[in-house]
Amino acid sequence: MKPKTARPQSYPDKLLRNGVFLPAYIVGAVGLVTVMAYISQFHEKLKFPLSDSPAVWGAFGDYIGGVMNPLCAYMAFIWLVRSYALQKNELAETRKALKESHQAQLLQARISYATARIETANSRMGLLKTQGEFYRSRLFDLERQSTDWLIANKGIGTNPFALAVEKMHDKLGAVLVEHDRQVAKIAAVEEDLTAAWHSL
Repeated sequence: MKPKTARPQSYPDKLLRNGVFLPAYIVGAVGLVTVMAYISQFHEKLKFPLSDSPAVWGAFGDYIGGVMNPLCAYMAFIWLVRSYALQKNELAETRKALKESHQAQLLQARISYATARIETANSRMGLLKTQGEFYRSRLFDLERQSTDWLIANKGIGTNPFALAVEKMHDKLGAVLVEHDRQVAKIAAVEEDLTAAWHSL
């Protein structure tokens, strides 16, 4: 059974969650209480009938406006401040996500580059291994031929295989040096990857 994933909240959902609409509820509640108090005082207690005079209704409007206008202005200011704070937090979260995404992309690029370098070094080491095996085989043959010549000639005269043996030793030594250089290159790449990983 797949675990349920939380539905991403839209901006209005976040406004509701953070109580940005609370001032509207307060204004509505105060307005309702104001109207009910007016009705209770003048219609229920004093038994004033509903008036047909525009002047009376104008006074009622002034009363409602005098009570509600300052409250609406204050609540509008609170709503504006809280909306600004929420948008600021949203922007900070977006910047953080973009920064993390950028760092992940940089790390991925370094990993890809390092992987390519390691593959190149491994390929080079494989070639060196084949080359080294050939040189060892050739060196073995030359040393055997040199030994046979020395036995046949009892060490008298110039050994025609001596120079070839010396050159083959040099070639094999160069292969070993290059092999060690490739090993060091792979170790350096792995160290660079470790440093990049720990830098996140």
